[in-house]
Amino acid sequence: MVIVRFCIALKQLIFCINNSYYYYDNDVVWWQHMVWSDNAMVIFNNMAAMSALNETNRNTSKLGKMIKQAASGMRINSAGDDASGYSISERMRIKIRALGQCKENSAKGQDLIDTALAAVDEQVNIMKQVKTISLRATDSIYTDSDRKNLQKELSQLLDQSEDISHTQFNGISLLDQKTINHVTKWFDSDVPYRPNINNTPVIAQAEAADYDVPEGSYVDISLPVYDPNTPVQGSSLTSLPSVGSWVWDDAAGGPAEVVQNPNDNSLHLGSVSGTLIEVAGFQNPPGAANATSTNVSAVSLQQITNSPADGTSIALSGQYPPLPTGIFSFATNPYTNNPAYKLNGSNGTYNYIAEVDLSALSSSVADIPKGLDGLGFSLKCKGTPCDQFVTVMFDATVSDTKFYEGSTGNPKPMCYVIGVSNVSNVPSLEESLGAAIFNGINAVTPAGGTGAVIPSGSDAYTTIASKHNIKLNYYSATGKLAITKNGPGMVLMNGIMGEIKYDIGFKPEQNLYLQTEDVSSQGTKIYLPNTTTAMLFPKNSDGWDIDPTDADYPDEWPKGYEDLSDAEKRKKWKNEVWRYPDQRVTLDLDNCVSNRENAEKFLDTVDQAIKYLLDVSTTLGAQSSRLDYTQDNLVVMQENTTAAESVQRDADMAKVAMEQAKYNLLQQASQSMLAQANQTPNGVLSLLQ
Repeated sequence: MVIVRFCIALKQLIFCINNSYYYYDNDVVWWQHMVWSDNAMVIFNNMAAMSALNETNRNTSKLGKMIKQAASGMRINSAGDDASGYSISERMRIKIRALGQCKENSAKGQDLIDTALAAVDEQVNIMKQVKTISLRATDSIYTDSDRKNLQKELSQLLDQSEDISHTQFNGISLLDQKTINHVTKWFDSDVPYRPNINNTPVIAQAEAADYDVPEGSYVDISLPVYDPNTPVQGSSLTSLPSVGSWVWDDAAGGPAEVVQNPNDNSLHLGSVSGTLIEVAGFQNPPGAANATSTNVSAVSLQQITNSPADGTSIALSGQYPPLPTGIFSFATNPYTNNPAYKLNGSNGTYNYIAEVDLSALSSSVADIPKGLDGLGFSLKCKGTPCDQFVTVMFDATVSDTKFYEGSTGNPKPMCYVIGVSNVSNVPSLEESLGAAIFNGINAVTPAGGTGAVIPSGSDAYTTIASKHNIKLNYYSATGKLAITKNGPGMVLMNGIMGEIKYDIGFKPEQNLYLQTEDVSSQGTKIYLPNTTTAMLFPKNSDGWDIDPTDADYPDEWPKGYEDLSDAEKRKKWKNEVWRYPDQRVTLDLDNCVSNRENAEKFLDTVDQAIKYLLDVSTTLGAQSSRLDYTQDNLVVMQENTTAAESVQRDADMAKVAMEQAKYNLLQQASQSMLAQANQTPNGVLSLLQ
């Protein structure tokens, strides 16, 4: 019977294999595809077991995720669970953490403000007592001896107010700070001359001491010139010469002056008894017969065709005799290298010239341009009286030039601060610095110049000072700079006359910043006014910028100002509304109530100090109140952001439990099927029996 059933089954199996069809038996759906059938009786490749194993692994992995979510309470535990969701959630977590820190910052900032506010309240209480003492001191029932005792008490109160202004919070000074509001540069011409740092020479010729520029200047000329001592015979005259002119006496072989005999108006050579001048075809004297011959010729100076040696006397024209003021000493212009003559004071014109020789700096300053900072030179007028001088000083922190005038003097002294931050040793220090000096002065000079920028292909100048026509000259042929001056002489100095000073204005306040949210309240500013005694009772010397500007006054005046002049309106507004003290204190605070007169003057300043402190107290209180709202806003933001982050990342535990149960059951079922599939190859053994 067994053998029969085996044969039937084998026949059915072969039939299915040959026809690749499904087989149905006893209404039980038992099917197998050809491929499945091909592997049903194999040992090495059990496809049913492999399929069951894959399902088992998938179910195990999903079950593991459900267990992890159930254990952590979070749907997303890593970027692998949900990449985009993980990124969004992490950004929200960062935001939540930042909001928590900002809330803490706000609370601490409020503590800081409240500390300052408490200190100011104490100062207000002190000023109340100060006013009480001031009122006592103004009463005539007290003697000056009593007022001295009142002064002692008042001084102690002011000292205590000063101590309170130095209150700190976590090492931060709260009420005694100030900030720079403006810096104004000005030129103090009354500061005495001082040499350069380490006596560094800027102008080479003034290296050892002040340099007194010699009288005279160079005037370029063109060749040829003439020898003033050598007259020569020219062509014969063709007309009678004029009286007083010079002619050549042909017979004597030299020049002679033409003179006239007053008796008959005849012209003679040298004197009235000298040789009668004859010019063919002309009458001499008038009415005489025409002359038939000529005994005079033109006379001129001998031409010098080659460049003469320096110091040679020359005349610029061939006229004989040359005028005394027309005879010059030949010289080669050291600035232009052109032929020239040296003009001196003999003709009543006083000109001075000095080269701006910067060559001494090359070996004296190693660090360029930093080493030039603060160096300079000055040009002093030798005239009496003459208050003007010109100072040129170098500033290595900037590249532009500034011009300053002194506040006093006639004319006013001047200072050029030359920016040398771009100066270098290329092509040379002298050329680079010389260009900075010329171009800088030319850019800011009030008197004008040629407007050229050097280096230039042609000569250029710029006016340094209009008084005495002082100019800075540039000569293109040699690249040299020179200073020229008319009028009294000048002295060059290797040092600075006058000084650039700074007036600094302060605002009586400081600004601190609280990080109270990275967007909506980023950098919340805390305004902390200054409440030191110097601010409560300000003096002109303290440098406070506390006076209202035009922009501070209201566009429309409040009620009660209608009948006042503009000046009265401003005064009233400044006294009643302006938050800073409106008067400068001129009294000595150590003697402010020592007598009745001082006490009356001091009483007004106490009122403005109290007004200022009350404004400070109001300002600090408003800032503290603001931070209450800031903290409330941060709490709401943190709560809402946390809620949004929870939706994004937290797990739905009911859903997780359901999914866990499902995958737990599937895992067990797949494991059972895997066990059964692993038994299928055992059927092969029956074929081998």
